[in-house]
Amino acid sequence: MAEILFRAKAGTTLPDPLQTGHPGLLFERFPQLLSRRGEHYQIAPKARSKWLRDFQRLRFKESNKEMVRLLLRHHARMDAVLAAFGGEKRMFDTVGRLAIGLGNPSAGDIGFSLDHATGMPVIPGSSVKGLALAGARLLGEERAARRPLGAGPEPGQPDTASSGVIAFLDALPVPNTRNGPFEIDIITRHHDPEALTRQKTPLDADEPNPVHFLVVRSEVRFIFRLLPLADATSANLADAWRWLSAAVADLGAGGKTAVGYGEMQPVEESEATPDRTGGGDDQKTPLNRARDLAGRIKKENAGNLVPHILELIEGSPEASAIVQAVIAKLDHRWVKRRSDAGKRWAKRLLAAQSAN
Repeated sequence: MAEILFRAKAGTTLPDPLQTGHPGLLFERFPQLLSRRGEHYQIAPKARSKWLRDFQRLRFKESNKEMVRLLLRHHARMDAVLAAFGGEKRMFDTVGRLAIGLGNPSAGDIGFSLDHATGMPVIPGSSVKGLALAGARLLGEERAARRPLGAGPEPGQPDTASSGVIAFLDALPVPNTRNGPFEIDIITRHHDPEALTRQKTPLDADEPNPVHFLVVRSEVRFIFRLLPLADATSANLADAWRWLSAAVADLGAGGKTAVGYGEMQPVEESEATPDRTGGGDDQKTPLNRARDLAGRIKKENAGNLVPHILELIEGSPEASAIVQAVIAKLDHRWVKRRSDAGKRWAKRLLAAQSAN
């Protein structure tokens, strides 16, 4: 992992990281909670949950104008590049949580992908290109993707390698004045690796060991940009967008996609104008956002979406209808089995059904 930028002397008053305007400094290099562990400085295990709670409090608000300013400048620069070279941009909203860069080096053991310039969550261009290739494979068009996306040589044919004719730029979120893009997630393991080195065998009596980590919350809007290179055709660009859209909708971006993370949906052109408020979903009422999420729900993302839906419909006279629609879409028997298996979201959903 990268070393911290500086260490404070005793009695030094350090700036409030929530007001500095750059989340990357707090996440990777801010020294207040760091302690030396071996050759590196890391967040002490008992302090990690507080550290992440502080980080989650970052907001695009008036007290942190610099954060908004950095991100808006980035989007303006990238839009100028697109205009100069004939590129295109499209927006996608996260349906559930998005886990990106979990394997990156981090002071908190579990990493996260942050843009160096703005400190905001970033889906690197290389990952966006990988998603497009995954989408082409999903649609059975991997061979057709060789020229637009590039590919290695065919076996025994070294001259068939190509670098691709579409450039994939980093995807960053749109500023949002109500909420920051961050959320805390948790994995609870019951077998501590250090304990296993002592007792050799995992036991049912082992204490649970919750591990907190950072994710992008649902309903965060990302801007994706593609840039055609000299030999690209309009058909190449259209195919790249089609493959990318298929991948983020059906496969998901980032990590933990097998359990519903990373799903995204395209934003309609009428909603796709970024501004300081984020536009689109932020202008919808909580009830309308709940209806949208209920329409997107499926078994793979239920654990992510159900808590958000229940929060949005709390106290609404239409809560009963939305809960019934969600349970019907997921299948009541399946929800009951998830509840019996200890899934908290399923228990809450069935409790909401009984209450209404």
